[in-house]
Amino acid sequence: MKQFFCLVSIAAFVFCGCGGSSNSSDSGSGSAEQVQVYLVNETIDIDADGQIDTRVKYFYNSSGKLIQEEWDYGNNGSVEEKGTYLWWDNGQMFRENFDFDNNGKIDTCRYHFYDSYHITRELREDRDEDNDGIIDITGYYLLNYSGKTEKEEWDIDLDGAIDQSIYYSYASGDLEKEEYDIDNNGSIDVIIYYEYNTSHKRTTYREDSDNDGTIDFIAYYYYDIYGDPESIRIDQNADDQIDGYIYYSWTTTFLPPSDNILTQGEATNPAVLSDYSLNIPIEDAQFCPQNSHVFVSSESYENQIVYSIDIDPGMIEHEIEFSYRPGAITLSPDETALYVAISCDSHSGYIAQINPKTAELVKNFRIYINPFDLVASSDGHVYATSSSGCIDGYNIISEERIGREENISYNSIIALEPFENALYAVSYDDIARYKISSGEVEYLGDSPYNGEHRIKDGLFIHPDGMYLLSMGGDIFSCSSQQSNDLQFIQEITHDKIYTAAFDKEHDAIFTVESDGIRYYDDTTYELIGIIHLQPDRHNYISFNSDYSEIWYIHNYASSSYLYIIENPLMKTSHRMNAVSNCKKNSIFGDKSLAKSVSNKIMTRSFHR
Repeated sequence: MKQFFCLVSIAAFVFCGCGGSSNSSDSGSGSAEQVQVYLVNETIDIDADGQIDTRVKYFYNSSGKLIQEEWDYGNNGSVEEKGTYLWWDNGQMFRENFDFDNNGKIDTCRYHFYDSYHITRELREDRDEDNDGIIDITGYYLLNYSGKTEKEEWDIDLDGAIDQSIYYSYASGDLEKEEYDIDNNGSIDVIIYYEYNTSHKRTTYREDSDNDGTIDFIAYYYYDIYGDPESIRIDQNADDQIDGYIYYSWTTTFLPPSDNILTQGEATNPAVLSDYSLNIPIEDAQFCPQNSHVFVSSESYENQIVYSIDIDPGMIEHEIEFSYRPGAITLSPDETALYVAISCDSHSGYIAQINPKTAELVKNFRIYINPFDLVASSDGHVYATSSSGCIDGYNIISEERIGREENISYNSIIALEPFENALYAVSYDDIARYKISSGEVEYLGDSPYNGEHRIKDGLFIHPDGMYLLSMGGDIFSCSSQQSNDLQFIQEITHDKIYTAAFDKEHDAIFTVESDGIRYYDDTTYELIGIIHLQPDRHNYISFNSDYSEIWYIHNYASSSYLYIIENPLMKTSHRMNAVSNCKKNSIFGDKSLAKSVSNKIMTRSFHR
């Protein structure tokens, strides 16, 4: 009967998304303390004996978002299992919570993350199977050109290898076929076929549960005269005998108010101590831990400004206006000087020096490149890349250009080696090393890889010079000996890293990825935990001086938010093997009715 049970939740997708008129109404009335919701009643006759065996209630808010479901397995009037759903205000599902014994405690959490450019396109799902704050399973969604999922890849033990896969095929925009490779060996184990009517409503579900070419299970979908769902009739053995039914009805009811819809700027994690809306677009940001400030460059139609912001209470203290566009910002290693790249045109610009303690403009001198990125050394020199393809070294006191190296791609991102003897540049998925000395620049060579590893368009250097972390999620060696430099070590994440910072106090790497802030052991590179926030393409992260707080800026559209987050490593020893705590469970799961909520891989998107 396993095939029948997997249809229980599938039914909700087929019908709840159809819309239309209600066929019943609730006689009760709401109170000031409650809000009206839409209720879909699903009743299941497992053995077609005319008796209802299981009853499920799905609650939707006024926006049509599923916010709660309740399972009464014995149809005895008691809720035995409950699921709740949280959504971002832009329509993205943020988190699923499951209370499997309805004791008021969350047993399992599932988090969903999306493409920053296309907010409806889900890219990843993380599962904390025992709600202990450690991710146990991660799934990746590979999309086709139209934004539909064409493949799911699941890493069920977080070892970086894909363990199970699902393939999707479409016809005329409708899902036509699902193929399950349960052990990811290249052989399909289960195939599911779907059929639709001319209105694109699903009419048939057929399952070949062992991929032997024979259909083992069939479900038929029926609609009323309004086109609304009415029932599903189940042929559990594909022998032309109906031996199970699922029925549907609709009404409205009332629930206590909830926070199922979240806003981008609100503090959604217990670890978030404060969050502030800055209401300014950000070009770049530089944190100054010694004086608890952050400097941000900003450009609007009317203004080109560098702002000095007091971290807590998140207030703008000073504004430094420029006649031209401010871009990249960097801080000297001793935090005594801040430098800003000012872009005039394609051939010229300025370097501005700011006192980070007083936020006063110290000097602003002309350079004859359009500066793209820059770093500063302790001996009073600044190195800047350009949009025309060179890297120049400048003496801050004399304002003179000392050296130039043209063996570099245009618009390269650069990072200073901690010992200040070299810098690294990233462009076109490659990393190059340059020797620097008192403003002189010399090309030393690049990595031995040509697109073989994911470098993306930025990198982060460990403060002790132990290694480099690319924005592509790969670790490379960092060495003064060229033969040992830029050697691939390992991958720490499949995801793109938007930005990263190193917690020297707790020996950890904090990264901003598509699902929020992740933190890893900086020696073993194992994932320790995650703080779930909604990132965008432009993010900045740092710590206060004692590493007890995480400072995080999320730049969202034309606005931005500053978060102050308690460092989770202040409370616990993180040197644990996160992988050893994972459960080797199949994502396809037990298809019994009792597990149909907790194992929703076959129905993960059906309620959205």
